[in-house]
Amino acid sequence: MDDRAPTWHALLDSWQVSWKTGCVWGFDVGGANLKVACLDRPSGHLISQSRSFALWRSPQDLSSAMQAITTGLPTPTEIVITMTGEIADCFPHKSVGVAAIVDQCERAFAPLGVPIRYYAQTAKTTEDSWLNAADAKQYWTMVAASNWHAVANLWGNYLSTEFQGPGLIADLGSTTLDLTVVAPDRPISPATDWERIQQGRLVYTGARRSPLSMILPEVTYRGATLPLAQELFATIQDAYLLTELIEENHDNNATPDGRPATRECASQRIARMFCSDAQELPSEFLQQIAQQAQMKHLAQIATALSRPLCEEPNLKWLLNLGEGESLLFVAIAQTRWSNFAGSIRQGSNLLGREVSQVMPAVAVAILAP
Repeated sequence: MDDRAPTWHALLDSWQVSWKTGCVWGFDVGGANLKVACLDRPSGHLISQSRSFALWRSPQDLSSAMQAITTGLPTPTEIVITMTGEIADCFPHKSVGVAAIVDQCERAFAPLGVPIRYYAQTAKTTEDSWLNAADAKQYWTMVAASNWHAVANLWGNYLSTEFQGPGLIADLGSTTLDLTVVAPDRPISPATDWERIQQGRLVYTGARRSPLSMILPEVTYRGATLPLAQELFATIQDAYLLTELIEENHDNNATPDGRPATRECASQRIARMFCSDAQELPSEFLQQIAQQAQMKHLAQIATALSRPLCEEPNLKWLLNLGEGESLLFVAIAQTRWSNFAGSIRQGSNLLGREVSQVMPAVAVAILAP
């Protein structure tokens, strides 16, 4: 983080972070990704990192993964954690998932001898928002799927004050789209995933992990309609790689076949959707699949974005965050937001791309008591 970034320091000042001492590690423990933000409070210096971690495959390895991602970071005086990984299907119930994640966090960092607290959804941002391990297990419904709430508390306070009115936070991650309306003097109400799904505030589609056949069950090519295999051979990330809306990443192997997130490998994964190799299919056909998938996915995001604008016609600002921030920007052009008279902010422009992608971890680090 560039310590001279004006938005960053204004955000810290709004939460009086410089008044506090010590170094905070903030974690966002998801089912597919592990994110950490290391914040030195007096200086405002931030180090953030994100790594793929398939929690559902090896939940017992979470503690070692958390230790690995913090290697080389300054020693913390406090550790704060939010999570969504409790829904991973390796756990028979979300309460079991919360307890397992808490146990792994304690195993990883208890030897450091510093306070470890878990973010809980409450109507106010007070000491009540932070629970110890025992309370986090007991009040697991407040801890489960809490990361969106932390982000909303952080930005809602700052932007609602700046624009003197309500706004929408849109956070498109690798797996889900969170849409949260915030307004001055309106507490962020706690809500379960089920409640947010009914409200249209949680849309289970993401920038990378959504199965391609869920987005595009069939493709039109040369007058014929061809169904895709109902298998997890490819994801929407592969389509975006071919259309170049997502950049190649040779170090990212969090793909269905474990091969890198490159256009060459994406072509092969998409070809498997037709029980073929990429060499067997016309390259224009693979591009058609990618383009049609992109069109449908952006339309799905656009529809989701339109709902809060209809329900809250007096919105004054929109903040885009997450790994799929650039996709949100493209989808906006397909909605009523394209004529929006308010302010549209990009998290990457305000704080940098890396910080925007790990915002829940940053949020809990800033909000920490």
